[in-house]
Amino acid sequence: MTDPYTRRHTDQNTIKDADQVEWQAYSQGLSSLNHGLYDNRISRELEDFTTNGEIDGWSEEDVAMDSGVGKTHEELQKRIDFLGNSYPFSIENNTLIYSESKSYVYEFFLNICFAENLTTGKNVNYPRTFERITSDIVATHFGSNVRVLHVGAPRDVEVGTTFSAAMNRLHEETGEWVWKPDDNLSEEVQRGDQGVDFVVWKEFDGDLRLANLFILGQCACGNDFLEKYHDIDLELLRSWFGPMTYVTPVKSFLTPRIISTGHLHRASRAAGLVYDRLRLSKIAEIEFTDDKKSTTKTKLKDLLQDINNT
Repeated sequence: MTDPYTRRHTDQNTIKDADQVEWQAYSQGLSSLNHGLYDNRISRELEDFTTNGEIDGWSEEDVAMDSGVGKTHEELQKRIDFLGNSYPFSIENNTLIYSESKSYVYEFFLNICFAENLTTGKNVNYPRTFERITSDIVATHFGSNVRVLHVGAPRDVEVGTTFSAAMNRLHEETGEWVWKPDDNLSEEVQRGDQGVDFVVWKEFDGDLRLANLFILGQCACGNDFLEKYHDIDLELLRSWFGPMTYVTPVKSFLTPRIISTGHLHRASRAAGLVYDRLRLSKIAEIEFTDDKKSTTKTKLKDLLQDINNT
């Protein structure tokens, strides 16, 4: 048995296979557990499950398919064990069966994973909605006296079109984040967001003094999510402020995908708190209030329907 770091790529491929089974079950109501391996069989990419030449030809490939299905089953069972009744699928024999979750968050994240081109066209609202939904989930995770401000581009009009406007709004809300950029930083550069999609902060109850806890959220929805760990650089971010915060902010990394344990350890070291589909869905299902679940579910289902109808 190899360690999680050594298996990280193989485990991530198994996660992708399990996602394909979920997608088929979500789309059709149910799916065979070997559905996720069909693409691998067509492209002849079953090396992870082969017998190292002990069996030749199609027999070896059949054994590899059986091994792959077993890995997919194990991965899906991990999701059942982690999410319990919050998991919107169940396994019966060799079939995955879909039933709606309470918040519809899991299904929304799964749709993002299988959407084509998230930067232009009809799917651009996927990442934008993801940023806003996950900021609420992170705020819920940190309990009471927590506030949220979305600062990622494109921003809401009331927050401001530029990075400086958004940060000045944050300063007005918190008393920290004093805008004072270094002389060599241009207006053009500050039109972005420096990798910060949202800010969540937790205040002390009844305490109007400064020095609160800030969580900076970086969202990664695309297939290159494993390359986005360093998008928030606290040292570079400080060059825009004087001072920034009294307590060093905590970075967080959010993705609609599921991250293998080996990759999770690396991501956590580089990107801070990691929230993948499993963690985000569990918080949304268990800790959102009933009213918020209903509102979120309606919003997400309407968004998916609008995108699918265009």
